[in-house]
Amino acid sequence: MEILEEMLKMQKKFQDKYGYYPPLHRVASAIASEAMELWQAGKGKWWSKKDYNRHDKVEEVVDILHFFLIACLELGISAQELFDEYSKKLAENYRRQKRGY
Repeated sequence: MEILEEMLKMQKKFQDKYGYYPPLHRVASAIASEAMELWQAGKGKWWSKKDYNRHDKVEEVVDILHFFLIACLELGISAQELFDEYSKKLAENYRRQKRGY
């Protein structure tokens, strides 16, 4: 939990320093764009000859995380709330798997 709290603080510090407060719809489109880059790095474009290494893939995940943290700050989601909601959703996902969802 401490690491997530620290990342949220670091992101807030960056945003405050540069006045970077994009609206949520732009953050969502940035996450989608970065997810597409991760898709490409994971050989989503199977016909492409470009070879993405692990570092490229990790970099795309971190880009997604960056915008995810912005969304958390925009919505006022704390590390604790995120953990609590994640735990609830994970429990639901386990129930769904048991039901063959």
